[in-house]
Amino acid sequence: MADGRKALQGIAERIGLEYDKKQVTAHGRYQDFTMVIRPEGKEKQQSLCVSLCAAYPDGRVLESGILQQLSLPEKCHVMPAGYRIFLQIELKGGLQAVIDRAKEALGMVVGELSARGAVNCDEKGVVGSSSVYRLQGNYVILSEETAENLRYQLSREQAVRAQKKENYLLGIVGALLGSLVGAAVVFLIARLGYISVLGGAVLGGAIVYGYKKLAGKYSVTGFLISLVFSTVMSFLAFYTDAAVGLYMEAKDYFTFWDIFANVRPIYEAMGALRHYYVNLALMMLVGIASTAALGSSSLKEQKEEGELERL
Repeated sequence: MADGRKALQGIAERIGLEYDKKQVTAHGRYQDFTMVIRPEGKEKQQSLCVSLCAAYPDGRVLESGILQQLSLPEKCHVMPAGYRIFLQIELKGGLQAVIDRAKEALGMVVGELSARGAVNCDEKGVVGSSSVYRLQGNYVILSEETAENLRYQLSREQAVRAQKKENYLLGIVGALLGSLVGAAVVFLIARLGYISVLGGAVLGGAIVYGYKKLAGKYSVTGFLISLVFSTVMSFLAFYTDAAVGLYMEAKDYFTFWDIFANVRPIYEAMGALRHYYVNLALMMLVGIASTAALGSSSLKEQKEEGELERL
């Protein structure tokens, strides 16, 4: 399988697009059509997705079947969606083969569009010049007119969001409820004998979602509150699992609460204190890291809500 970044850079150089190493995209104009190319999918099933917009000169949407008749190269698929046209190129085979296949497929698609009388347009069907923009983490093709209208709309929405206050108290309640659900999942997985990244992700996601849902906003303060709940609940999930494990071995001699109050001393008496601390560190690391990752992602998404950047 060809390397996605190298294939993307090679295609950009072959057809005259600009390659953005940081964003891992290629964008520009090819045969009068504005397009953006980016990798998508998982590592072993990755492909390149070419996106462009086309319409008839009067702004009408193209018939959905006009590109389906093309005999594209193997491992290339075209998918019209309104004014938007997606061309998927699988990264199977050698690097040069993928680059050649992509250029051939692109040439066939834009050639067929031109032969049918289609011209370049933007996402809204506005015919004429267009550019690639980054909108809330996604890539869109917009005319200057559409971009200005969208920028105005986003600024109004951002002003409304800025006036909305974050309810910390309700956020704490939401984080607490979410942490209880997440901790229960972590505990159940731990009872099966695993320290699971999935359990940590559920814990982090439940805490962040619960806070955002009731607080109305998610700030750095909310992020720190989420981390506190994640730390406490990861510890409680581990401690309860350890206590249950010990109780199952000694329930004929001690009550659960006797054991729960003395988990660490019991491990120390058993000479297994290192095992106790290693499992505690692993479980807390998974829970806290998942919460930090999901919380950071939420902060980033919130920051990008009003973002419209021309590439």
